Amino acid sequence: MDETINFETKIKEEYQELWSDPKSIHRDDDKLFLGWHFGYYEKGHRTYKKAIINMNNYVGRLLDIKDNNYRILDAGCGVGATLLHLAKNYPNSNFFGVTLSSNEINLAENLKRKNNMKNVNFYQQSYNNTDFTDEYFDCVYALESTWYAKDKSVFFREMNRILKKNGKFIIIDMHRQNDLTNPFFINFRAKLIKEKNFKDARITIEKIKELLTKEGFKIIQIFDLIKQRNVKFYQIYFFMFYCLFKKFHHDVLKEIRQESYRPLFFRCKFFCHFMFIYSMVIFSRFSYFSIIAVKK
Repeated sequence: MDETINFETKIKEEYQELWSDPKSIHRDDDKLFLGWHFGYYEKGHRTYKKAIINMNNYVGRLLDIKDNNYRILDAGCGVGATLLHLAKNYPNSNFFGVTLSSNEINLAENLKRKNNMKNVNFYQQSYNNTDFTDEYFDCVYALESTWYAKDKSVFFREMNRILKKNGKFIIIDMHRQNDLTNPFFINFRAKLIKEKNFKDARITIEKIKELLTKEGFKIIQIFDLIKQRNVKFYQIYFFMFYCLFKKFHHDVLKEIRQESYRPLFFRCKFFCHFMFIYSMVIFSRFSYFSIIAVKK
């Protein structure tokens, strides 16, 4: 559990910095912030802006909200873009969002007030250990937040606890189609990066299915949204390239500050290390899935 807490602390610090400036929210549609996810492309929704809005609607379709006093949780809600969009479309249901960052909560509350939303509540807490009572929610969804759970079993177990029987759990996120099988790459990767957070946080879709079943869920459907051309694969790989580059650049600058007499060595180390990790990402064949599961 300590490893999970340390991992969450790093994520919290990252998003505290990301949303430290309220001006970061600058794209909106009918006064609602659109969000930062990859979007859902289909006929009539070909631009990125339309795809983002359509992804919010896609979440609503998967949840199959009857708008009859449902309680719905966004596990890892960020600044609340998707949650507020759904709350606006389903005013008779109640929506709840949890996130680690207080800056995200503040921005989400500002958007809530700006749009005069009464059926939304935001909480700063971990989705691995919430304050909600057992069987509190009719539906839970995790939009591009599952991959931040270092131990997926802990996350799935908590979602099972707070869901009502036959409650729906929606996961929309990136997962590996398969892991590395070449012994050379496996050993080289293990020696070079010593696995750290990558092993637990980047598991295959088959392992996700296995863990969901183990933690009390019945899987109804799984869709590969890249294969269906609803999500653009180049956006996924560009995003991972950007995130890896940013992370390793930050780490290398830190090392340079600590050992300033060898900056060139660390810059070379950064480049080689980064290119290797990114090649591992490519070989691991990531895709983007939506999963519909229900509590048994």
